[in-house]
Amino acid sequence: MTAAGKSPTRFAFTFHATIFRKDPAFVARVTWDFTQQKIHRDHAPLERKPKGRFHAEVTGTFTASVGDIIEAQRGRTKERDSRAFFLVAPSGTLILVAFADELDDVIRVGNYLAGRLAVEDLGKGGWVFDKVRSDWNGEPVSGEPQNLERTPSPSSSLSRDSMDHRKPDLLHELSRPDVIPEAKGRHRRLRPPV
Repeated sequence: MTAAGKSPTRFAFTFHATIFRKDPAFVARVTWDFTQQKIHRDHAPLERKPKGRFHAEVTGTFTASVGDIIEAQRGRTKERDSRAFFLVAPSGTLILVAFADELDDVIRVGNYLAGRLAVEDLGKGGWVFDKVRSDWNGEPVSGEPQNLERTPSPSSSLSRDSMDHRKPDLLHELSRPDVIPEAKGRHRRLRPPV
């Protein structure tokens, strides 16, 4: 139970997707693996049931804490995967912050998970993390929170001044996608820094 005036920090979300049977669908809590310097996924258990001749229905419930990044895939089209990254907001909603096939956005998510980007700088456009809402609502989890590894909040560990100080180094690192583990094998040009 939470004290009056305090919002809960852990929420339970429901995932539902109707997809073609052969298409992938998953939900995963995404963290940063500091030893391998890459994104790590903890997949949530989902139930997959046939629905008609060509489709399947994928459902499940997962929990996440405020500040966590959730990756969800709801099938694919001929051109792209329907895969995106969401941020758990204090309002108990999942906020879309990046599509997985946008390399610049995925790099930004990785920087947030690694503690190199503040939560306010994660999404496009101006929004306030404490007040932002979406349609993907979660229910507060009652009782003790689950004991899962938690990435510390980047906004508390890194100030904007230190980010500005590291900007030339970061721009140099991002100008070489061949050294980013997630970018190997992709043939996509990055936009030049502004």
